[in-house]
Amino acid sequence: MEELINRVPKAELHVHIEGTMEPELLFDLSHKNSVPLSQTLDQCKQSRLNYENLQDFLNQYYQACNVLKFEEDFYRLAMEYFEKAIKSHILHCEVFFDPQTHLANGISFETIIKGLTRASEEVKNQIQVKWIMCFLRHLPESEGIELINQAIPYAHLIHGIGLDSAEEGNPPGKYENAFRIAAEKGLCGPQCLYKTAHAGEECDASSVISTLYHLNVPRIDHGVRSIDCDNLCKALVECKVALTLCPLSNVKLRVKERFFPEKKAIKELFDFGVMITINSDDPSFFGGYINENYAYALMEFEEDRQKDVLRQLAKNSFLASFINEEEKVDFCKKVDEALDKL
Repeated sequence: MEELINRVPKAELHVHIEGTMEPELLFDLSHKNSVPLSQTLDQCKQSRLNYENLQDFLNQYYQACNVLKFEEDFYRLAMEYFEKAIKSHILHCEVFFDPQTHLANGISFETIIKGLTRASEEVKNQIQVKWIMCFLRHLPESEGIELINQAIPYAHLIHGIGLDSAEEGNPPGKYENAFRIAAEKGLCGPQCLYKTAHAGEECDASSVISTLYHLNVPRIDHGVRSIDCDNLCKALVECKVALTLCPLSNVKLRVKERFFPEKKAIKELFDFGVMITINSDDPSFFGGYINENYAYALMEFEEDRQKDVLRQLAKNSFLASFINEEEKVDFCKKVDEALDKL
């Protein structure tokens, strides 16, 4: 099964580029840019083994972002992820980046986007990349609107928008105007459909419902707590809203432990007919890239079903992506071709 997972073509739709920073790169950039860290390398690795909650993780995540100062730093960060993605047979990825984190550190939007897109341009013959600009929901919406103003000159390099950071206490309606303005300014792709938002990770199913209502997104990031509401799951199926699940993230952040310890949420959502995809979220912090997340997810299914489930999950990753219908058909054919040979 590990060989099948590795060789099947797939897309990754939920990965934060800052969350791919391995400890070694973190300390290398810390030294290069004279940014002191509060931990040793060994302490850093140890602290990434367990988190009390989402905020505990975010504290470490934002501290790591402090070492990113120059275009070359963002380029190196992206290239390290792309190298791993290519080895994992990811053919298409839609990668989140958090400009507000870096703008607060005095880094220009130009520096961020040029570093990231230089990397994606360099690997375009091996992997197709779309950049999703995220708003930090714990910040005021006015700051998100200011971010839009800074992003407009680079709209041709941005393929969509997202909403991330601390879910609890920051309802999606808070960013309704920002999403509307971003669409008006051409940051949400064709027909303004390339938008997504985190929901249903910290908060319950009502957060997913509210996100769909206020932000009208075709895709929900995480959304795993939808499993607690049958009517929501029915609506997700009927409206063809996809969930970008991140299994190891749910384990490390104790989402599964706190909210559905007795449930096999991935299997139940899949069997319900919800279009779920498997992704790595912040892999360097959560102990696994996409293949490890697939392996964990497939453990919920009976062994004689795993190959068929893998086939559907891989197809879902393309079907839920922000690519055109013709490309989706072509990628799904590649999935069948790969698995039929093995």
